[in-house]
Parts: sequence; C-alpha cells; structure tokens
Amino acid sequence: MSGQLFYHPPLRVGVPTNTPGLLVRRPTDSNNERRPTGSRGGVVGSHPQAGGTDNLPNKFTHIYFTFNDGAKLYFNDLRKFGWARLVDKVQVDKLLREFGVEPLSKEFTLEALKKILSRRQNKTIKQVLMEQELIAGIGNIYADESCFCAKIKPTRLVKTLMPVEVAKLRQCIPKILKFAISKKGTSANTYVQLDGRPGGMVPYLKVYGRAKLPCKVCKTEIQKIKLGGRGTHFCPKCQK
Repeated sequence: MSGQLFYHPPLRVGVPTNTPGLLVRRPTDSNNERRPTGSRGGVVGSHPQAGGTDNLPNKFTHIYFTFNDGAKLYFNDLRKFGWARLVDKVQVDKLLREFGVEPLSKEFTLEALKKILSRRQNKTIKQVLMEQELIAGIGNIYADESCFCAKIKPTRLVKTLMPVEVAKLRQCIPKILKFAISKKGTSANTYVQLDGRPGGMVPYLKVYGRAKLPCKVCKTEIQKIKLGGRGTHFCPKCQK
C-alpha cells in the first residue's frame, strides 16, 4: 500500500462523511464513544511519516477532509503512488475487476491457483504471487513467508513447480495471511496499527527481514536478493 490515512481526533462510528462513492474509507474507533479531546489520533496504512499525527497537514499531505463533527482525515503519500477518486458504482465495479482473486475468499481454491499459474509459466513464483491482477493483496513480506512455508524458493519458475508444491502453496498463503492478521501485521519497518501501536508479527517471521541470520528451522544463513526490484528472502536449504 502507498500512502497513509491519518485521522485526528478519533472519529465516532456512524457519523456520515458526506462523500458517497469516495474510494478512501474513513477510519473509526472500535466502539461508539468518542475519545477524550486532545487524544493524538491514529494512523491507517503503511510507511508512516516521522512525527506521526503531530505535524499535520505537512508537505506530504495531498488531500484532507473535514467532517461534520470537526474531525479531519488526511491523506499523506511520501512516494506518490496512492490516489483518491470520486466514482459511481459502475466505475467502482470496473476498478475492482482489475484485481485478482482474494486469497482469503472461498474462490481461492487449488484449481483457481493452478489456473493463475498456468498464465505465467515463465515467471518466478514470487513475482506471480505479487501480481495484483492475478491475486489481490499479497505483498512482499507475505510472498516471502508463503514461499518459505511451502518450501519453494521464490526464484523458481512457475513451470518447474510440482503439483504437490502448488497444493502446499495454496494451503500456505491463507495460513500465513490469517496468522499475520491475528498478530496485527508486521512492523518490520515503520508500519503501525490504527491505534499507533506496532504489529506483532515480526517475531514470527521466518525469512523476511532476517538476511544473514540463521534459519529458524535448519540454522542455514538466510539469503537476500533482488527479484523484480524487491528485496527477497529465503533459506537456501529449506527451500528448493
């Protein structure tokens, strides 16, 4: 994900935004009570800026919204990859069709994965996992972790995968994602949760961010390479 959504102060559930059809969802508290005035607010997204919500708006603030209750929602994007658009339902449906199957949905079956892989036989498995038009929502961290779980080297060409490896990968992808969600995400760099606290997944990562450290399974040194322009981590012994 590119960019961040900052809300300040925390918003009350159920307050209308007056922006129907806007493809930026407004974050809310987990209950119906407003937090005390002076609460620092929170962050949604990835790659947060230094200073958190203390210096908004700033040079990275591209859009901000003011709500009826006086709360503000800021959209910051250091890398300028993100966007917000006002769209109608037809345009929303068109945009959603650009994304592939959701890996935590019932549609992500073994047959669905086989069909996806058949379209990219000459690409590496990690690159295919990260193609959002094929599978929606697998990022760099969890592509690495899913490949480790399946004991597949991320540099393997899709056409070299055995049926048993594809079946294992199909099991590992939702397993890894669900576990990461249960740990509130990976704060490997600067990611934080809605309430500003770091995610709890880092201690459970097997390869990502562990270059030159011993593998947690076999003690072999974890390798890091560039693949498709992204840092890629794997164990040369556990993964084939």
